[in-house]
Amino acid sequence: MKTIKSIQSFISSLFREEEKLPELSYQDCSVLPLHRSGFDSGFCLGDYSYMDSEKTSLGKLIYRFKYEANQQAGNILADLASELIKERFSTAEILVTVPPSFRPRVFQPLSFLAEKVSSKTGLKWQKEILARTRLSKPQKELRSKSEKRQNVSGLFKLKNAGAIKGKKVLLLDDIYDSGATLSEICSVLKQGGAYNIGVVTLAKTGFDQYGLP
Repeated sequence: MKTIKSIQSFISSLFREEEKLPELSYQDCSVLPLHRSGFDSGFCLGDYSYMDSEKTSLGKLIYRFKYEANQQAGNILADLASELIKERFSTAEILVTVPPSFRPRVFQPLSFLAEKVSSKTGLKWQKEILARTRLSKPQKELRSKSEKRQNVSGLFKLKNAGAIKGKKVLLLDDIYDSGATLSEICSVLKQGGAYNIGVVTLAKTGFDQYGLP
């Protein structure tokens, strides 16, 4: 059923390509630091939504890209993320992404983003560094930080530790929420010998600051 819904969503998005996307330049972005949890430094392009839950222009772009498979929005976001990486992580050596879930999906937004960012920055995307160890609940369905941490505990493993040993690794994700997933991955990367870990996400929610314990 979820696969059918995903296909329907993807097809529907094709008919919405003509809808105007928010105009956003890197100068318009309010680059924000991420709460460090296992990594050396981290930044995002801005907030996903305002305090009243209305999406920012950045949030609207991310929504169109992530949930409607709008590749034009993805190209814009890749440009913005690449500018952030060039400005803050120019010495990074390897690009790593959060492994996709086992659930089938027509469009993998993070893979699309990583390919574009790798091309624009010259930073090699190492696709086979990490893998999931089991099925897990989607983090967005959980309501507390403790639930989110427990859900991802032991969820990731290294497939190729040799590729990151002694290297400056940049971890790329779409949205920073509680930070639990990135914290778990950074712990695995450090165990594999990563020398320095930076994190870039497109946006952050207010969950880390205002979410349930």
